[in-house]
Amino acid sequence: MSQGAVGREIALWKWVLVGLVIWVIVYMAVVTRLSIAQRLQTEHQYNEAFLGAAAASHAEGRAAGWFKTLIVDRGLLDHSSFGGSDPSFDSNKSETVRKIGMGIDAAKGWAGARVAVMWAMVYQVLTRLSVSAIWLPYLIVVLVPFVVDGWVLRRIKSGSFGRSSPHAFVFGRHFVFLSPLIYLVLLVVPVPLPAFVLPVLCIVCGVSLWAAIAHFAKRA
Repeated sequence: MSQGAVGREIALWKWVLVGLVIWVIVYMAVVTRLSIAQRLQTEHQYNEAFLGAAAASHAEGRAAGWFKTLIVDRGLLDHSSFGGSDPSFDSNKSETVRKIGMGIDAAKGWAGARVAVMWAMVYQVLTRLSVSAIWLPYLIVVLVPFVVDGWVLRRIKSGSFGRSSPHAFVFGRHFVFLSPLIYLVLLVVPVPLPAFVLPVLCIVCGVSLWAAIAHFAKRA
């Protein structure tokens, strides 16, 4: 495994993470809370259709519990809320002072809406994490056979004239290295996420891991 390839993958991680942070900031500045609520409702329907009503409700209830423990119980919602109109800019003041007060109120309203969008996005991420936790036990079950089969195939090739495919190895190694980054992107992607996306990602990751092990250089 060349150091140059590893360096390129690490650089890709850095740039994607920087781009993800910038995108989240811009997204929170323009999106409405209603659109996130509609997306969560659509995802709820997807989860119910794929997982069943009981499993979907359990996952979403667990996410609500996490949100309450991490955000609500710590007072973060209260601390991030904006108060009402400033009484020092009431109607008894001059026209200029009242216009300044109206501008401040408008800014508070916009900032309050952005904070509400931020917490809605946090809830969305927690919900997707909770749904992902359903598949965590199956991830081991999926990955172990691929790892064992890939290792056995590599051992067979190392003692025979079997050929390893450098292209399959590169594909497998790149995807395994980047799969956590893909998962981070899926947590904040601004579209309703079907429940089958994560199992498919697990299977593709297993196939990639198999390719990376089975087609590793025989003499390495």
